[in-house]
Amino acid sequence: MVSRRVAAAAGVVVVLVVACCAQQARANADLVQPSDKKKKAPPPPIKCNNAQKEEILHECELWVKKNPPYTFPIDRCCDAVMNVPLLDMACIVRLLTSEEKERYNERQIMRLEWMCNPSPAGKLN
Repeated sequence: MVSRRVAAAAGVVVVLVVACCAQQARANADLVQPSDKKKKAPPPPIKCNNAQKEEILHECELWVKKNPPYTFPIDRCCDAVMNVPLLDMACIVRLLTSEEKERYNERQIMRLEWMCNPSPAGKLN
């Protein structure tokens, strides 16, 4: 008789454990629903560096300073621009500190790509 009671009790325990585990699995499944939000792509890697930025700000100062009159970029300025991979002046602008943004004209820096590029896109030869 004792063995039947033990077997019956063990069977009840097994059923309760299985039911409990199934309920917990459903609760966990509710927590791990796929997100509707799309993950943002990581920002593109910076392809320029602070040394290139400093060289452009130094060599092109008369062109990129905030207050006119602007002086057309000279060869040393354009040489500095040509050292930036893909002539990526947007990268140079991203590296500007807040103090530099107060001193230099970001639009003028962006124009350096066009001003110094010997074969700008869209130019007919």
